[in-house]
Amino acid sequence: MPPARCRGIRIGTNVPGVKVAGTFFTDEGMIFYDFHDPQRCLTFDLAHQHYRRVVVQVDKDQDPAALAADIPRD
Repeated sequence: MPPARCRGIRIGTNVPGVKVAGTFFTDEGMIFYDFHDPQRCLTFDLAHQHYRRVVVQVDKDQDPAALAADIPRD
């Protein structure tokens, strides 16, 4: 789940409770967010990629936990 507040320098939109979208530059590295409802998000922690983390919202008719269980892992 994404943090309650997305912090860091950003190129994008951060309107709490409305929409978070864009690239955020944090102490962890670059993070890409695109969501409205943080309860409906999948978070991908990446290694050796441009982004350190990608957080996206799934459709209303999809269960984030079920989708995460179907993602292949190394």
